[in-house]
Amino acid sequence: MKKTALAALLIMLAALAPQPAPADTPFDLTGYWETGNIGTFYIRQINDELFWYAEDDPIAPTWANIAHGKVQDKTVFLDWIDIPKGTAYSKGTLVIEIKYPDRLVLVKQTGGWGGGKEWTRSRTDPEI
Repeated sequence: MKKTALAALLIMLAALAPQPAPADTPFDLTGYWETGNIGTFYIRQINDELFWYAEDDPIAPTWANIAHGKVQDKTVFLDWIDIPKGTAYSKGTLVIEIKYPDRLVLVKQTGGWGGGKEWTRSRTDPEI
């Protein structure tokens, strides 16, 4: 019984461990990203899937959004939507080019995107 429980725990922990980007995804974009003074983006990449939460101010944001999409080669394709933490209510799509492991550039957008045109990774480790 103890061995079965231990094995189940190890399997669960392995599933939660960070996963490297696949061979066709040149970078792992997980980390904290900023667009100048426009906003902060908290990005998590698992294989070729990318998720983010973003806001312009952690206390009283005028906008906050979430996004989900795919990384293909050096391009990110995302669907984004504002959430009610802020006062903006838009949604759309983004195409973002990965210029360097720590720099992203907006190529195309729909939906009135106002969250910036260039992202710079500020750190990869969690804030303590």
